[in-house]
Amino acid sequence: PSWPRVHAAEGSRDVSALCCEALAYKYRVIRYNLCLQRQRFPQCVELYRELAAHEAKLDYSFDESNFLFMIAAVLHKKPTAAVLRRLSDAEVLRMVKAPLEFPGGVEFQSSRVQLQTCANVTYNEGKEQEPALRTFLPCARCRAVV
Repeated sequence: PSWPRVHAAEGSRDVSALCCEALAYKYRVIRYNLCLQRQRFPQCVELYRELAAHEAKLDYSFDESNFLFMIAAVLHKKPTAAVLRRLSDAEVLRMVKAPLEFPGGVEFQSSRVQLQTCANVTYNEGKEQEPALRTFLPCARCRAVV
């Protein structure tokens, strides 16, 4: 999502500054994933705040967001920069650990925030799972993801 945003905001801000912010965001995502894998949760909390703040600043949509949406999905609060600033470290830690505690996904306002599987498409003797959220289209006959 960073590349199109650079061109969309070209008239209002320096493009090189936006590119730098996009690269810093990607660097922090890599650091966050590394810290999460090594269970360095205090560092994850700090990085999570920075990553979610970046997404709030650039007004990422629910589908574009990798971090900010977790405020709504896990804590059931509105995902805004103001709410993010008011979150305690314990609340942020809950969001950081949520993917580890609920690997299948979390319930979000009666819709699932997890990967769908398709009963009709099979590869390697099993059901095929969508590669990312909302990539499987509904069935043409029953209008549901099966």
